[in-house]
Amino acid sequence: MGKKVDNLVDEGFRVALVETAFFDGKFEIPHIDAPKEIIIPNGLVPFSLRNRSENNMDFVCCYEHDVNFRELITNTESLVDDLKRFPGIISPDCSLYLDAPLCVQIADIYLNRAVGHYLQKM
Repeated sequence: MGKKVDNLVDEGFRVALVETAFFDGKFEIPHIDAPKEIIIPNGLVPFSLRNRSENNMDFVCCYEHDVNFRELITNTESLVDDLKRFPGIISPDCSLYLDAPLCVQIADIYLNRAVGHYLQKM
């Protein structure tokens, strides 16, 4: 189990999550493999409300304000056991703003994929 990360820069942008990843493209963003099986979810539950899922048959998603799923980005490893009770998790979707500097946009895409890659292995 990894330690909780308070500062993504100091921790190296969660490099422990991508130790087994392949990287794509000019910016070497972690690659997420296509699933072996397509599962259609019965429903979606936001990460911050996952404990309200009545039967745990919903997929967990991050379609909410970034601050509500920050724990998933900063404390991924310790959430694995909790997330395994759901049939699927949709990779995080950190907000991307067109007026943000390109390096910030790239960093957010990297974090989305780094966490997605790690969760895919669980």
